[in-house]
Amino acid sequence: MWCRHADAVRPVTSFRGERGRKLCLGSYYCGDKKKILLIMLNTRKLSWLNHLGHHHPWVFYQVRLPLSYCKLNYIIQRYKSSKVVKSIQQAKKIAIVKPMTKNVDKVINKVVKKPQKDYNLSRILRKNSSVQVEKKFPESPIETETQTAFKQENDIVPKIEITSVNEVIEKVIGKLYHKSHGLSSSQETASSFDKYTGKVDHGIEKAHKVKVIKNNKVDNDKIMGASKKKIFFFDKKINIEQDDSLDYDKYHHEGNHISKNTNGSLSDEEVRLSVLKQDAHASSGNNMDININHDKTEALQNIRRNALGIQMLPKGIFDQLFEEVSEKDSQKAEDLDGAKEHLQAHGLWDKTTSFMAEVDFKLPKLESKDLDQHFRVIAEDQCFHYKELLKKLIGEDLPSPPSQWEFTPGWTRYNVDGSCSPVDYPECSAIVFDVEVCIKEGSHPTLATAVSSKYWYSWCSEVLTSTVQPIDRNEISMKVLIPLESSKEVTLTDAHLPKSPRLVVGHNVSYDRLRVREQYLLKETGLRFVDTMSLHIAVSGLVSEQRALLMKNKNEPKIRLPWMSVGCQNSLNDVYKFYCRPEKSLEKSTRDVFVDGSLNDIREDFQNLMAYCASDVSATHQVLVKLLPLFFERFPHPVTFSGMLEMGLTFLPVTKNWERYIESSEYQYKQVERMLNEELVKQVQASLSYLKGEEYKNDPWLWSLDWSQPKAKVKKLPGYPNWYRKLCARTGEREGTPEPENMSTSLQIVPKILKLTWDGFPLHYERKFGWGYLKPNYQSFKDIPHFEWDSYPLDANDGPVFPVKVFYDVFGVKTQDLNVSEVTVCDESTDDWAQYYDELNCVREDSRKRKRGKTDEDENLKNIGIPGVGFIPLPHKDGAGCRVGNPLAKDFLSKIEDNTLTSHVGDVAKLVLETSKSLSYWKNNRDRILSQMVVWSNHSSLPHAVTSSDGYTRDSKYGVILPMVISAGTITRRAVERTWMTASNAYSDRIGSELKAMVEAPPGYKFVGADVDSQELWIAALLGDAYFTGEHGATALGWMTLQGKKSDGTDMHSHTAQSAGISRDHAKRLLKQYNPKLTDTETRRKAEHLFAVTKGEKGWYLNDAGENLASELGYHVTEEPMPRKKIMKILREAYENNYEATFSNIVEKPPIWVGGSESHMFNCLEAIARCPEPKTPVLGARITRALEPQYVDDQFMTSRVNWVVQSSAVDYLHIMLVCMQWLFTKYHISGRFCISIHDEVRYLVAEGDCYRAALALQITNLLTRAYFATRLGFKDLPLSVAFFSGVDIDQVLRKEPHLDCVTPSNPQGLIKGYNIKPGTTLDMNAIMDKTNGELAKLDFECYEEIIKTE
Repeated sequence: MWCRHADAVRPVTSFRGERGRKLCLGSYYCGDKKKILLIMLNTRKLSWLNHLGHHHPWVFYQVRLPLSYCKLNYIIQRYKSSKVVKSIQQAKKIAIVKPMTKNVDKVINKVVKKPQKDYNLSRILRKNSSVQVEKKFPESPIETETQTAFKQENDIVPKIEITSVNEVIEKVIGKLYHKSHGLSSSQETASSFDKYTGKVDHGIEKAHKVKVIKNNKVDNDKIMGASKKKIFFFDKKINIEQDDSLDYDKYHHEGNHISKNTNGSLSDEEVRLSVLKQDAHASSGNNMDININHDKTEALQNIRRNALGIQMLPKGIFDQLFEEVSEKDSQKAEDLDGAKEHLQAHGLWDKTTSFMAEVDFKLPKLESKDLDQHFRVIAEDQCFHYKELLKKLIGEDLPSPPSQWEFTPGWTRYNVDGSCSPVDYPECSAIVFDVEVCIKEGSHPTLATAVSSKYWYSWCSEVLTSTVQPIDRNEISMKVLIPLESSKEVTLTDAHLPKSPRLVVGHNVSYDRLRVREQYLLKETGLRFVDTMSLHIAVSGLVSEQRALLMKNKNEPKIRLPWMSVGCQNSLNDVYKFYCRPEKSLEKSTRDVFVDGSLNDIREDFQNLMAYCASDVSATHQVLVKLLPLFFERFPHPVTFSGMLEMGLTFLPVTKNWERYIESSEYQYKQVERMLNEELVKQVQASLSYLKGEEYKNDPWLWSLDWSQPKAKVKKLPGYPNWYRKLCARTGEREGTPEPENMSTSLQIVPKILKLTWDGFPLHYERKFGWGYLKPNYQSFKDIPHFEWDSYPLDANDGPVFPVKVFYDVFGVKTQDLNVSEVTVCDESTDDWAQYYDELNCVREDSRKRKRGKTDEDENLKNIGIPGVGFIPLPHKDGAGCRVGNPLAKDFLSKIEDNTLTSHVGDVAKLVLETSKSLSYWKNNRDRILSQMVVWSNHSSLPHAVTSSDGYTRDSKYGVILPMVISAGTITRRAVERTWMTASNAYSDRIGSELKAMVEAPPGYKFVGADVDSQELWIAALLGDAYFTGEHGATALGWMTLQGKKSDGTDMHSHTAQSAGISRDHAKRLLKQYNPKLTDTETRRKAEHLFAVTKGEKGWYLNDAGENLASELGYHVTEEPMPRKKIMKILREAYENNYEATFSNIVEKPPIWVGGSESHMFNCLEAIARCPEPKTPVLGARITRALEPQYVDDQFMTSRVNWVVQSSAVDYLHIMLVCMQWLFTKYHISGRFCISIHDEVRYLVAEGDCYRAALALQITNLLTRAYFATRLGFKDLPLSVAFFSGVDIDQVLRKEPHLDCVTPSNPQGLIKGYNIKPGTTLDMNAIMDKTNGELAKLDFECYEEIIKTE
């Protein structure tokens, strides 16, 4: 077993060196080189290794060789032949002198873990053979589950054996030794290797693999995709000096630049493991005739495809990205038989694969041939200075805060000697910063404090310190903001732009960034922001379930769970107490003055409020001191930190159209709301007619209203029922007027007045269950049993009486009709579903329900005391058990559109519903949109690119909105923002939904961006492919993601629908939301069937005891996992034969998924989630401590599995941001990052650089995807994911450049209403035509001249 500690790959055993330091065998340690070598020799008894001198390059280089990621079944299937195994074992017997060893029995789920700074090199072993460990060394420190009760037996049960890294290295060292002693390869090394593999070795090959051998003693009954697996987490390439910061510091201080051969990277002396080739017999077993249909025209072209028919990168681009990989290696599928069987099982084999036009151009020169090293270098270059500023800030003690704060406008510096002096801005390069705002006066800053390693600073606004007129909250200019990089007198043009690196630290620092003046400049400065809240969420954040438990225990602690000691809430007070453990917590009640008080209140308590602000700054600094080392330990890759810095620079430009949008939306909203109110009033007044003759008693909606009238004489509204009186005005000018006011769809009475129905049944409200609908329990009124009437009051004096007879007359027939429609909603029959349900072993559950007199169809009915009538709660988006508070809320808009939710009275109510839908967007987002802080720029601060543009006018207004983004707002480190990052696209029937299109580039600039196509889906599919065979498209999910087409039913939705026997659209709905038109039983059956064909079914491997038991009972034991049903059958027979065994005694845990199109993907995700230290496979980002297995065991698995993909998607975004910043800087592309919304990424770019920026985006996507692929062990990349399908160049921030965004508040659209022309979308070929594949500006301009000349 090998794992990684800090910078080295080494055996898990260790010893104490002469200096008392714990040393790892095989680690790189200059002080004890000879001793380490001797210990390695003694440990593994490699007697022939003694001939190597300790200066041999292998001794300290080769021990650092990386393994391959996720090679598992991939490698297992390739090396099935026993010849290689036997030959290595024979060579080992000759070389090894009898060691003093002890046998370690089989270990189930054995996880070896050591502390580390970088990627996880742990191995999860499903099942081990005996491992020889020298007695004097301890066993591995962490074992999740061990089993030592059973002896090793030489039975016929197939076992997996690992040819250890040491055994592979022995052969490599043998060749090195003979080579160093002048022996020819033909004399020893080559001939020996020829004997085993049939191929002469021509030196150390550049590529490498670690061989895992499955010793198949029983070869029959092989089932695809279910072999016992071992997972490796590792680096693709590890440098000698892995501590990047140290080397990088050294080179920076020496004034050198890091090249691909510096910073510890290996060059010609680097030695890699040779590829162990399969023998001829095993190779012939894997050879197969791949019958894939291709276009005839494609035969004339040299199209690169992998072994499964997936079109790969063109050769020119492939050679630039994977130049160390041979064409033959890159095309080799390691388990084509298993992949073919898997794809055939899901109907995807032998499908026509698509063809894409190829492009070929020269990529920018990378900083290293290795992509990981390249991204490390460019990311470290971007964040190096900011890391240094942080180190300096936390490495020194802060000065004491002043006892008296100056009440003067602007910045004041407090010196160490007690004096103070005014300054333009804090001159120190790194500060901890906090701003306070008087909420009642607007969004502009009121006061602020800051501290550096030398001085304290304070800032006061002129409005606070003088009696000038208050600032118009709708007209905030840059002069009222806080300067952090320039004086007031300097005109912030291009020439005066501050560019030196500066750093601001704060808790939820995006709130403070909104008040910093220089952040509203069109061109970004060198200032960056570090958010301690984001750092905390990434290191020790909680999921929603954990936060709920903490809140529940806050006042009355009832339970203490392990994860509660390593996680806390996100507020500064909670974080401060958690990390710093102070004797006294922060006093936050003082903050209420800023929330509820006025400027006068702040002036009167100025000293106390300044001290409060300063205490927050001190607490933030103390948190940073504790938190920063933890963050860099858990997120060591520089791309992560650099990406978070970039995410903190979101920037949205607007023009005067923003004000027009607000005005138009508000006007339209009030108009429609007034119309809605009038219509609701009419419906309410019409309902009063039911009072005549007490007709309301026979109405299934109005019966429950309070129709009683005041018994005493009243002056106001006499003769009206109580429910109506409550709707009328009680105060003001309209008091006593017999007309309701302020009617809205949020009132509980409205669904009853409108007589709303759900699937044709009347809606009803129950306090216990919320909103639902009433449904007959029987076919007719006569079928209601008499005993149900016994406890039901029939006297109206005892309370409202439901009109059961009328209800059955109107809705009783619908029971039968509904059942037919529910059963026949899809093509399959009820018998088909029942048969499958029986196969899932659910019959007994149904029979138990029938014995209780309850059918499957009505299992969700609630008894509310009405004879013959059941109550079914409406489905809630958060699942069963949650109450629906308003059926007209936005969550039910789709139900209005598909007529699930409609009205019994016809068009009038439908009009009300449509009107309510039109109001929904603005009603739900109005407050957040109106609270956006727009800072309007002075024309003097605009760059020359704007003022010299044809579209520029001094009469226009140009402003900026800074979204308040938390750069790592969730445990997945996904950025969070309430308005813009959740903004929807424009809907033709939603007021104000054109919000995104109101973000408009200033003259001379355009938005350049793209949507990352199916980002998380591709990442999940890539993990599944890596886990299965290591070939792109080997799993059904991977194949559908890369090649699936809707036209032939091979895209994911069509394939899922076909497998489940339902329509494609129905499959999409089932995947997105619960479908209420199906009964619960049918929904569960369909969902379970859908679950089975996608995720698969659970299977368990038998452990030693299980295999022995199965053999004793006469079962043919294979190496495949067994379903629960078969294992239970074995246990029943064991019981009958007097064997004592339980399920947990005979199986290995955890189970795996088998048989589904996504089984391999889920197995990989769960394997990563169950690691002792789960990490993302690309950047090695650790999961929050509060979800690590040592603290939560098997809890929160859904969150942990989702974290793997979602956190990897954040890695993807960070890599893109770093790469774009590198290309913009290297090729002088004038632009900046704006925002990332969902899967969209947008940049603001000068018009002259738009095409080059589009090419940079395409190159960034190519490098990012290639980086992901190489980190997962792939040696190639499919062309279908290499480039964006299109890059948008547009004037506004809309989903598609051609959309006109017509809405009720924008009826004329963008073209006629705002004079905004459609943008353009360029695919890769169009971008090549525009740029000729060149990012350099000079070449680009020359090319444009050539085009014009021609």
